[in-house]
This record gives sequence, structure tokens and C-alpha cells, in this order.
Amino acid sequence: KSVIAAFTMAATYGLKPSALEEELRKSGLRSALPAAAAEVWAEFAIATQGQLLAASSPLESLIDVEWTFGVTASSSELEAVGSTYVQLRLTLSGDNGRARFAHIELSLPKFYELLHQLESAKAQLEVL
Repeated sequence: KSVIAAFTMAATYGLKPSALEEELRKSGLRSALPAAAAEVWAEFAIATQGQLLAASSPLESLIDVEWTFGVTASSSELEAVGSTYVQLRLTLSGDNGRARFAHIELSLPKFYELLHQLESAKAQLEVL
């Protein structure tokens, strides 16, 4: 159950793979499972977060998007230093009219993948 809770927390709060691995180790897992789970999370986090966001609020509409590009200057993971990322702050409006915010952090390749998907969706909507 603690593993499921850790993945749920990772999806909800946008945890990075290293933070997920740390949470799994804190929950008592001592084998190679936390590292393996972190690798899987690194690959599927964006899709999981998107599905969680879509499932949690199907009636919300996108009001605004704010974005920031960044470069990792320091990290306990050597290969992470110098990597680029994009942070998105989505302003959403539900059926009650109140705005809420969703925060997502993407690597630059994942951001371009998302951008491509959004452009494809826009083109498909224009055909209708």
C-alpha cells in the first residue's frame, strides 16, 4: 500500500524520480525496487500526471498557461546538472467558476512532445 501511496503522491505533487526513490526507501523498501521504480517514473511521469489531471477534473477548462524555462545548476545527480526543463503553471476553471492552478515540470524533449500533441489537436479541431 505504501508503494501505491508513493506513486499517487508523486503524480499529485509532480515529484522527480529521485524524490520518489527517496520516498520508497523511507517506506521501508531496501532492495533495488526503489531505483527501478524511479527509472519507470522518469519515463512515464508526464503521461501519468496528465491522466491524473484529466481524471481529477474533467469539467475544468484551461484559462491561462504560464511557462518558465530553466537549467539545472546543481543536483545530487551528476547527469542532471546542465539539463534544461520547462515549468508550466496552468490556470484552470471548474464548473463552480473558481480558478485553481496545476503545476507541471517537463524536460525540454517532453515539452516539445506536448507542444506537438497540442498543435495536432488544434489542427484536428480546426477541421471539424
